[in-house]
Amino acid sequence: MDLIWGPDLELIESKTSVHQFLGEGKYIPHLNNIYAGLGIPPTLTGTFGAAGTTNNFISLKTLTQRLEYGRAVLTRFWKHEIELVQKAMGFTYAAEIEFDRMDLSNEDAEKALLIQLADRNLISDELIQTKFGINPDMEKSRLNRERRERDTNTRVRKAGPWYDPVFENTLKKIALQLGMVTPSQVGLELNKKKSGEKNALEMKAEFAPPTKLANDSSSKSLPKEAGEGRPKLSKDSQKRKDKVFKPRTGAKLSIWASKAQDQISEIINPLYLEFFKKKNLRMLSNAESMELEDVKTRLLLNLEPFEDINSDSVLVSLDKVDQNPAIVSQYTIWIKALKTELDRDLNYEEIKQAKASFYSMVYNPD
Repeated sequence: MDLIWGPDLELIESKTSVHQFLGEGKYIPHLNNIYAGLGIPPTLTGTFGAAGTTNNFISLKTLTQRLEYGRAVLTRFWKHEIELVQKAMGFTYAAEIEFDRMDLSNEDAEKALLIQLADRNLISDELIQTKFGINPDMEKSRLNRERRERDTNTRVRKAGPWYDPVFENTLKKIALQLGMVTPSQVGLELNKKKSGEKNALEMKAEFAPPTKLANDSSSKSLPKEAGEGRPKLSKDSQKRKDKVFKPRTGAKLSIWASKAQDQISEIINPLYLEFFKKKNLRMLSNAESMELEDVKTRLLLNLEPFEDINSDSVLVSLDKVDQNPAIVSQYTIWIKALKTELDRDLNYEEIKQAKASFYSMVYNPD
């Protein structure tokens, strides 16, 4: 055809933007909204500047909740289908639904829980090995091989509550405690004692009451043979003295000692908590608690009866807390003997009463 060009024709240049209609700018906001609704944080999708959640932990928790919801919906569906199959086939028991991952939130916490359940014999060891991705049959053969090697002493025994690696030393310790052997027999070399030092047995023997022998020649000794005592049905030749009742004053001293312990605790406890940098007494370790009780016991035994107790007097007594080691040692032996007679440990109130009784026995003028 021939193109006729004339004043009636006009040439206009134009372009279209159809190729930009399906660009990423149309879908990115919608995808970000979908990710935010599922709980996927923007840092995982590569869109750092996207609007939505800012806390990745909260976002991941939301995602796991969404997944758990989807799993619950799927479980309800399959349970309904399984019931239909059971009724149609006449099965006694219905099939069970089990997921490889029980908990989608925290894998470490799940594995720790599985180990605790296995320790309580609530689940099998094979299940534990399967959850950890270990072949149970291979582990069984390895365990049997190691057990055979330990039985033949070709492999070092595994340490545990049923195996003592220092069994010989344990036997020596028991023999020393029972007094069956001497320290030199077990290879223990002791240094010479300093002058005036005494061990626990010597101190116990020193404070023990003297025993009365049956063959004592004094008039208060028991008869050696029958019939040497007072004849039967014999009457007194002289009138006996009237028994005089003398009330002891130890009750008042014991009550004061019990109250003194509370006053000492009110003064000493804050000082020790500040020294150990602890907020309360429950945060103290066993050794720290024993040290605190030992100091309070020494302070009580160093106080004079009915002495005025305040911060100044307690601090002064704290400087001379080791001036009466004999009384403290005697108290230690006495409290151990009391626990042995009762065949149990004493609670806080009983120890408090025992300290007050011991103080009254030591400082009672009668």
